[in-house]
Amino acid sequence: MNISFGKAFINTLFISVYKKFESISHESVRTYYHKVKEVLNEPKKGIRNLIAIDETKLKVGDKTIYVWSTIDVESKECLGVYISETRNYLDTILFVRGILKFCSNKPKILVDGGF
Repeated sequence: MNISFGKAFINTLFISVYKKFESISHESVRTYYHKVKEVLNEPKKGIRNLIAIDETKLKVGDKTIYVWSTIDVESKECLGVYISETRNYLDTILFVRGILKFCSNKPKILVDGGF
């Protein structure tokens, strides 16, 4: 999944989720797409002192997905959300590299130590 944000990312995210869980109706996907696109605007590149990254394991039917998210701790701005079917080193690196594109410096990264 491509880690870019804005309307193209949200559209890709919902199409990806829809394909993985085809029992979800097209109308449900459309409704949630319009709700989420208002919240997840593309972040502006800037100086960030501390960012927090977390991932959550979700069971959807018989499938497991991982939702990765990060925020700028000082501004509370959401810097990104990423969905994957795996939880490994490659997923972590792809997500962090995608997030660092919105940082003009090298911020400290806060994690919960779960991985």
